[in-house]
Amino acid sequence: MTVYDVVTNDEAEYGLWPAGRAAAPGWTPTGFQGSRRDCLDHVARVWTDMRPRSVRRGRSPGASRWLVRRRRRGDAALRLYCFPHSGGSPGEFVRWSDALTDVEVLGLQLPGRGARLEEPPFTDMAALVAAVVEDVEFTGPYVLFGHSLGGWVAFETIRALQASGRPLPERLVVSATPPPHFRVERDPLHRMGDDDLLDAVEQRYGGLPPTLREDPDLLALVLPAYRADFQIFEEYEHAPGDPIDVPITVVGGADDAMPADLLRAWDRHTARGADLHMLPGGHFYLRDEPGRTRLLDLVRALAPGTKEADR
Repeated sequence: MTVYDVVTNDEAEYGLWPAGRAAAPGWTPTGFQGSRRDCLDHVARVWTDMRPRSVRRGRSPGASRWLVRRRRRGDAALRLYCFPHSGGSPGEFVRWSDALTDVEVLGLQLPGRGARLEEPPFTDMAALVAAVVEDVEFTGPYVLFGHSLGGWVAFETIRALQASGRPLPERLVVSATPPPHFRVERDPLHRMGDDDLLDAVEQRYGGLPPTLREDPDLLALVLPAYRADFQIFEEYEHAPGDPIDVPITVVGGADDAMPADLLRAWDRHTARGADLHMLPGGHFYLRDEPGRTRLLDLVRALAPGTKEADR
């Protein structure tokens, strides 16, 4: 039987790591070890018990699975719901709350990773969006932010909210995301073998721990989420329909493969106008300076009462 450590980070996310191996940077063992099943049961108990009482009241169990936050701000001028990129974690986004002091930042925790590791990941855009809209009550004023694949998921979420007559966000912010009608032509990563898929992940998202390739149990924990997200991205087909009644802010990296002319085509998908901002950096411009600070300045300006928010 493979024994795992339950590890955590400073965003209160939980994960599993093979016992006896040094945890990945930013993750710390909690002291609990056991089988995969025992560890996941432990994480589920801790996740439930650690939620503040105010969170447990009046919220559906479904919503609590989907949303992660670092700082609760009930009086915030704006709520920012962040949709991660392929294989991404909400922890990358909820730490923005340290800089966005007037914004409550929430990250979407998808099945198949973190505290939801035992749940099968979604491989279909329509099914994922239907589950999000069913379980999550977006409360406002709020903005949806999505990076890369997350931009498409956020856009389709707004389409579903609009179709069902539910309150819409103040704005959609799509980051390093091609317009939904654009077909991305590439070899399907989700059909690759593990080694080739790891090479593709490293090429797009940076170095991975060397032990990952050497440990089949660890690979079995990490790769399914990447593979599932790549399948969503590669098989997504935009269904033409009414434009969303939400303004769109489009952000791209000046050194990314997506040119500004392509990103401007987002304007055909909104009835409320779109604006484009090209920031220094590549596809993950938001991880480095000055791209990160300039992105957060854009988000900060979306809070009610600012000129950007009133546009």
